[in-house]
Amino acid sequence: MPALTGSFVDWDDRDLLLLNTRYRTLDAESLRWMFTTSYTGHFQPLTWLSYTFDWAIWKRESFGYHLTNLVLHAGAALTFYFVARTLIVVARSGKDALPIDGRIASQSGPVVLAASFAAVLFATHPLRVESVAWIAERRDVLSGFISLLAVACYLRYAKVRTRSRRAAIVAYLATFGFLALSLLAKATAATLPVVLLILDVYPLRRLGGSRGLWRGAARGVWIEKLPLAALGLAAGVRAIVAQAQQDALYPLAEYDLPARLAQACYGVTFYLWKTLWPSALGPLYQLPPRSVLFGAMLWRSLPIVAGLTLLSVVLRRRIPALTAAFAAYVVLLAPVLGFAQSGPQLVADRYSYLPCLGFAVLAGVGIAWVIGRLGRIRSARG
Repeated sequence: MPALTGSFVDWDDRDLLLLNTRYRTLDAESLRWMFTTSYTGHFQPLTWLSYTFDWAIWKRESFGYHLTNLVLHAGAALTFYFVARTLIVVARSGKDALPIDGRIASQSGPVVLAASFAAVLFATHPLRVESVAWIAERRDVLSGFISLLAVACYLRYAKVRTRSRRAAIVAYLATFGFLALSLLAKATAATLPVVLLILDVYPLRRLGGSRGLWRGAARGVWIEKLPLAALGLAAGVRAIVAQAQQDALYPLAEYDLPARLAQACYGVTFYLWKTLWPSALGPLYQLPPRSVLFGAMLWRSLPIVAGLTLLSVVLRRRIPALTAAFAAYVVLLAPVLGFAQSGPQLVADRYSYLPCLGFAVLAGVGIAWVIGRLGRIRSARG
């Protein structure tokens, strides 16, 4: 809420919105510019359109731009609540279950509690501040909101595909459409089709286990991802082209592969740690010299990444939710881990907007389990 009283800031807001006039009208020439420009190094036509409507109503009043960001973020949080609730119920409906009271699948109270806590944690965590309170990062909340709508539609598709062909087609087309729109806001969801495959393994159980990964019906699961993967690939390529056109990409001669691998390891640990302990957050974490990055930073983060990866593999059958959450985290984070480095930032708070959603679900389930245990203890003592 304090963001509503904020103003435009000198970082990006000024060049993006105050000095730039191309987005302020909605005519053929402006639309052509929005859908072809790489201005500021981003391909974001849908985000430009949202700024156009803000300008039509608010002109230079920053309140309206902040209000739009907040409304989009609230929409993302509400959508995530329903996504989390569905994931929790589905996880409890199969043979391999989350470590929580078995009644959670049939009683609404624990499910609502777990999903509500997950949504609140996502919405109010300090790592969200940069994406929500910075007008130039409208693309985060807009793309994030629509990406969650795509996930919700996909979960609907997985639910109805064997019951109603018509409903399944509608849900799949909605998934495709929302994914396309999210990528027009920002390419951050380019790897979302891979996340949907992870959900197919757990909790949807459409892949793996007795179904296998390649044979029989499993082939259809892979085939249905091809159109979505094509969208993601096209968006990823277009995003790299946009960065290259603005000379924002770091060449390998300047920033070599070992340094990028070190940055990736540090990034994986950074967002996990800041999720658990969100202190000393800042607007810019600048790339350090290679000697620092490939020295202490790498040797502190590499064992953690290796340990977490090994742990998620070892626990894949006992706690499949943990494995799925960690895999989705890495996949969603991959585009911003430095392999296609642009800009001076080592990491950025805004990059955590989608990747940490799985951990929020786990936290919600954990809270519901603790409260359930405490309730049973009280009942036993009473």
